[in-house]
Amino acid sequence: MPSKKEKAAYQNTLAANQYKDRLNDYNAAVANDKTAVDLANKQRDDQWNQQNALRQLQIETAAEVYEKDNQVYEQGLKFVDRAYDNAVTQEELALDQKLMELMYSSDDLDRAFTRDSLGAAYKTKELDFMLQQTQLDSQLLNIQNERTQANYAADMTEQSLGISAKAAEARLSVFESTLEGQAAEGAAAASGRRGKTATKAKAAAVTAASIDQGKLTDALQRATFSFNNVTTKLTSNKAADDKTYAKNKEKNKLTKQSISNQKEEIQTMLGLTAEQYESDTEKLGQMMLDQEAQFENAIRSLDNKKFNSKSQLYAAKLLPPKFPDAAPRPSKIEYTNFAKPSPPQHVKRGMIAGSPSASRPSSTATVLGILGTGLTFAGAAAGPLGWGAGWAMGLTGAGKAAGGLSQLWG
Repeated sequence: MPSKKEKAAYQNTLAANQYKDRLNDYNAAVANDKTAVDLANKQRDDQWNQQNALRQLQIETAAEVYEKDNQVYEQGLKFVDRAYDNAVTQEELALDQKLMELMYSSDDLDRAFTRDSLGAAYKTKELDFMLQQTQLDSQLLNIQNERTQANYAADMTEQSLGISAKAAEARLSVFESTLEGQAAEGAAAASGRRGKTATKAKAAAVTAASIDQGKLTDALQRATFSFNNVTTKLTSNKAADDKTYAKNKEKNKLTKQSISNQKEEIQTMLGLTAEQYESDTEKLGQMMLDQEAQFENAIRSLDNKKFNSKSQLYAAKLLPPKFPDAAPRPSKIEYTNFAKPSPPQHVKRGMIAGSPSASRPSSTATVLGILGTGLTFAGAAAGPLGWGAGWAMGLTGAGKAAGGLSQLWG
């Protein structure tokens, strides 16, 4: 049976061996921990640097794509503005052309109405002159008729007075001749002649009286015949003049009526022309207003088209790229602070052995824990990479909205 001294020695040897094993395990754990921690820290630093480089590349790429998208957007806006300006210019030119045509039509209408008005005024003036001339002709005709009547009365009076004078002159001549015969007969009787001489003297006186009476009768007949011829001719001329006067008077009356009818017709036609002119002028004015209203509607339609086009461009425009802040540099993983085993207590003879020491740390578990921490950091670092890649894939549709503008604006 071992003695107490042997037992103490055995216990001391066993404790020493256990201490040595624990110390070896401690040293191995510290070495393994340092290797694993250094490797994990290096991996974390490499991943952080790689992530920062990838992040910077994504930022530069996104900025370049965003800048190109902005250029496409600005070019689209300029295209819309140019298309809008061209369309407005075409509408203005079309409006100007239509208004010019309507103005030409209005000018033609004014000239036609002015020409018709001047023609009506000239024709009316001409008819007024003709009416005045007809009235003057009527007055002259009345004056001529009055003169004809007066001349006829004067001529008839003159012929009547002429024949009366000739008859009186013949009677006076016969009377004088009779007195002379009676004086000659009385003288013959007073001379005392008798017989044939007295008879001859008486017969001569009677013969002379008879001759004078014949002359008187012949003169009276010639005067009456001449008077009848003259008065018949005067009466015939007066009848012809009266007929001509009546004919001319009727002609003047018809002329006055014709002129009056023509003036009324001209006034009626001018009134109809004025009504037509007023109606056509109103139609042209309404057509001008309609053209301006159509132009305003076209401009409003172009404004809406321009607004819709720019809205489509703006809706398709990329938003400014935004990235999360760069991940901070990973902190260093600290070395594991292992508890260094203490030397065993030396057992002397007669002493009771101490309690068993604590369990030794597993170096494998320690290394796996450190590597697991590094993998967790790597998984967290993949987040920005996935977001940035998704944003970059979305950039392929940045300029699609501009493609439909050419079809929209033709």
